Amino acid sequence: MSDAALMVGGLARSYLERVAMLIASQRSRLWRGVVVSVIGLAGVLAVGLDAQGVILYTNPDDNSDPSRNTSPPSAADGLAGWNIEAQWSSFLATPIDATHFIAAKHVGFASSTITFQNVAYQVDPSSRVSDPSSDLTIYTLQSGSFPTWATLYSSAVDGSEIGKTLTVIGRGTQRGASVYVGGSVAGWQWGASDGVQSWGQNVVSGLYDYNSYSPNSLLYFNFDPNAIANPAALCGGDSSGGVFIYSNGQWKLAGINYAVDSPWSLTGAANDSGFIADIFNAQGLYYKDSSGNWVLDPNPDTGASYASDISNELPWIESMVPDVAVPEPGALVLLASGVTFLLLVGRFVRRRSRSA
Repeated sequence: MSDAALMVGGLARSYLERVAMLIASQRSRLWRGVVVSVIGLAGVLAVGLDAQGVILYTNPDDNSDPSRNTSPPSAADGLAGWNIEAQWSSFLATPIDATHFIAAKHVGFASSTITFQNVAYQVDPSSRVSDPSSDLTIYTLQSGSFPTWATLYSSAVDGSEIGKTLTVIGRGTQRGASVYVGGSVAGWQWGASDGVQSWGQNVVSGLYDYNSYSPNSLLYFNFDPNAIANPAALCGGDSSGGVFIYSNGQWKLAGINYAVDSPWSLTGAANDSGFIADIFNAQGLYYKDSSGNWVLDPNPDTGASYASDISNELPWIESMVPDVAVPEPGALVLLASGVTFLLLVGRFVRRRSRSA
């Protein structure tokens, strides 16, 4: 779709959070026109919704098969990333050195306790530092230290993310009711929230602006059934989970789950508030433009999911956490020699309108 509603993948679990997301004003977005932002609105004027579970494209004509990858992926599919994720209340967060972890800013201060590899750590609530140019935030442990942490993706070292396979991890909803257009399944609404960690894969479609002051600060991936096996899309509760890309012998943290395209409408009626769903074929559906009006999509476009781009924000991250693990270009020889870290990766969900 030419302009897709960007819906924050995050978190709003409570009724009040959902109301806040739905009454948030819409703002122009390069692509589709409406930014649907979630809780906290993280500097984006939009309508929000939480991203919770990872929804997979499987058996589109059989809603009785709401498959999810809830068991750890193989090493080839991102086991490293899966094992490097920490449970922070109902969300995920990712350690980036011995005493710091990174999360989605819009989820707020989720809890004073974070659990990593079955060990609970106390979080210093006053340590929060938020990136003014993205939906990223960093916290410091109050005591103790993580035994291992993620290596960060750097486009200077690893090359552009565009076109690369990703593994995404999240916690949230099951796949809900099918969305039918003209008798065919076009996608799925979000189902019951269970907080189960799950993973999926996709391919980075491109970059998108977090706001007018932060160009190319979001990665996005379309909910394209033909992109890869088990294509995934974000949904409510996936916010703050990690997106991992394999490069130079290891899985690296490339993004933090942020948003998805929504809402959609079957009728386009002025009084229709629409519905939230992950859509893989938007032809015949309505999306909202920058003025808040429903617009019919005549093309078989896909919805997209969005994640804050770690590489784009590396200068800020390194200024906050000097010891963060970011391989320098000169380290490539060592990496090629097999001196690498095995990062624990996971999975995530995605969705977005037509490619730019």
